[in-house]
Amino acid sequence: MNPDARLAVEDDRMLMVAYCAHCRSLERFIPTKVANHRYLIFSLLTGGVWLIPWLTAVIGKAMRPLRCKVCGWHKPEFRRGIYIQVQVERPAESKLMYA
Repeated sequence: MNPDARLAVEDDRMLMVAYCAHCRSLERFIPTKVANHRYLIFSLLTGGVWLIPWLTAVIGKAMRPLRCKVCGWHKPEFRRGIYIQVQVERPAESKLMYA
């Protein structure tokens, strides 16, 4: 399995289905990621000045842990009583999931 396919599978395992107010539909939400290695390199190169944006990114991730996979909206709404059909692994197989 190539690395890109493995990342896609890992992302699908971490998906959460919720209502996106921006898209106005049920969408998949993924965890927000912070590129810590990139921020570390920038902090070392700038003599610690880049620690401020790094801290801001970490606080932002803590405040908004999920984002819509389609539009990037950061506020999932969880509504009860909505049933959706989610494709699992192969298009022929599907499971009914309660969102």
